[in-house]
Amino acid sequence: MAALLWSALWQIRDPGRDQFAALAAAPVVALLLMIPAWAIGLAADAFGRWLERRRGESSSPAWRRFVAGFLLGSAAVATYVSAMAG
Repeated sequence: MAALLWSALWQIRDPGRDQFAALAAAPVVALLLMIPAWAIGLAADAFGRWLERRRGESSSPAWRRFVAGFLLGSAAVATYVSAMAG
């Protein structure tokens, strides 16, 4: 997955490339970058559910935990991409 992401980012970043190749690579990059954000969102939901069960609290809506984790994951992915771009 990392090699595919790097290849797609390079297609977009390299100005000497064909514009069609860059346009074709953009959705691939967007989808590949969403995978870690979704995974972090699901992990945050599972962790929140486990923590609530352990404390004996009533369950908060799952979508809140997922959205919080998804936003955290999106921020992590954006930070990683900006660090890669230099």
